[in-house]
Amino acid sequence: LGPNATALEILDKAHARIEDSFQDEPEIRAQLMDTIGWTYAWYGRWEEAEPLLQSALKARRSLFGTEHVEVATSLYHLGTLDCDRCYYSAEDRDRAEDYLQESLSIRRKLLGNEHPDLVEPLVGLGKIRSQASQHSQAGSYFREAFEIARNAHGSASLATLRAQLNLA
Repeated sequence: LGPNATALEILDKAHARIEDSFQDEPEIRAQLMDTIGWTYAWYGRWEEAEPLLQSALKARRSLFGTEHVEVATSLYHLGTLDCDRCYYSAEDRDRAEDYLQESLSIRRKLLGNEHPDLVEPLVGLGKIRSQASQHSQAGSYFREAFEIARNAHGSASLATLRAQLNLA
């Protein structure tokens, strides 16, 4: 790749290399798969993102068991990916909700009910309930996310303001 390579070209190159890399370091390999998959998801390249995120989740479950913060992160990423697609498919919405609920459950168990890492899955679940026109449930998720963010970061933080936007 030359000096004018785009971020996606660099990402594609890294994706191509990951299959053969870090075979003796599965934790690093899982992290790279998750990071590359998550980045593809942010670019809207869902077809490339999903298999990487699924592989990262499988590897992390194998490495750490079912209740670990890294597993919760992979579940959150898969849930968010499906949430992005749930405007198009009820199946994606159901799968997104399952992933996000499991991520939230693991995080609550390991980190407690006031940890800022709960905010992201709570917001995702709120968006899913909102898309399903279940506004009361959506509001409950959004309010909890806002309260946690405000308590953890203060009223003027970017995380709190983002959480607050969902209440509008």
